[in-house]
Amino acid sequence: MKPESSGDYIMDIPSIAVICAFHRGNGGMFSVDNAALSYLKSRPCKFDLMLTQTPDDAPTKIRQRPLKILKDPRDLGKYTHVLYWGDFLNNPVYGRGDFARDDIKYGFNKNISQGYERWKTLFAAPPIDPSIKLISVGNNFQHEFNKYERDFTDVFQNLQERFSSILPRDPASLRNLSRSISPEKQAIVKQGLDCAFLGGGLSNKVETENIFCYSFNRSKIDGTETLVAMIESQTGLKGVNVSDWLKLKRFNAAADFDRCRRIIASSKFSLSDTYHFLINSITLDIPVIGLGKKALVQTGTLGDFKKKTLFSMLGLEDAYFEIEDDTTKEFFESVSKRAQELCDGKFSVGSRYKIARDLTEKFRSDLDYAIFERRDL
Repeated sequence: MKPESSGDYIMDIPSIAVICAFHRGNGGMFSVDNAALSYLKSRPCKFDLMLTQTPDDAPTKIRQRPLKILKDPRDLGKYTHVLYWGDFLNNPVYGRGDFARDDIKYGFNKNISQGYERWKTLFAAPPIDPSIKLISVGNNFQHEFNKYERDFTDVFQNLQERFSSILPRDPASLRNLSRSISPEKQAIVKQGLDCAFLGGGLSNKVETENIFCYSFNRSKIDGTETLVAMIESQTGLKGVNVSDWLKLKRFNAAADFDRCRRIIASSKFSLSDTYHFLINSITLDIPVIGLGKKALVQTGTLGDFKKKTLFSMLGLEDAYFEIEDDTTKEFFESVSKRAQELCDGKFSVGSRYKIARDLTEKFRSDLDYAIFERRDL
């Protein structure tokens, strides 16, 4: 590869395979993959975006960038770096669960065991030259792995032997992953962040309107229409449902995603039970109110614990509301009161958003060093 000069520093241009957390129609996963595009386009490298599962072989793009379908892990051998970009990609609970089930659904394998073995060759121990750097970026490792019947020792052994850097996205992930990595390998693990934080803001300024936006997709909280009406009555703002957040059109996904983000950016505040909807609101500097059901541990890939962990990491515990089944009325009143306090200026998240910005800059710097061995890009 042709070297690039930066002042007195000469570097080879990395050739990078980016394994994406692609999920068709999902605005949250689009924001994660879009962040890969945004980050890498501003860096001295060549890269390909990839996905490992798809219901068909139809062309798929993130904006105008095609995603290649990776079926044979040996195809990763032509790159200098492999980035596993976001979500639960390197987490064996995901590998044994969602990935293996989707492998059956999409016709790649016939049973869970075969799907899990394919996940291992793609995400834990690809059969490629060990000189190729494998980097886990912003993955969720919140599961308490020692409490599962399945023994994941072989997976974590492969991760610590083959990966040059692992940047889990939150303190709970860091804690649980560190328990599964031997003491002499702890140096490869550093606190990261969810990849969507690298996506940045909008290219054009959006004027604030007398609205708040909302999106309820995950926690299955009953009566959210009542909550929206209560907040509208109390604040005088109109609630706007960002209903397309999980319904991006296949051939118009970027435009749909950008339109959803413009609605968020024009709002006084954002109300949601959806993890990446909340992250995108934060990156757009819009105050958030997060909702979820009480959760003490992460279950599957959609559990509410990851939202609670996110808000705690950012110092936003008082902007996150957990509901228990028998407290709906009191829960709605508390949320509505917080919305009114946001409008009245009695409650602010502004100073706490600096935590998110600082963590994002550290994450970007650590990722730069993991890939390019530089922090001055």
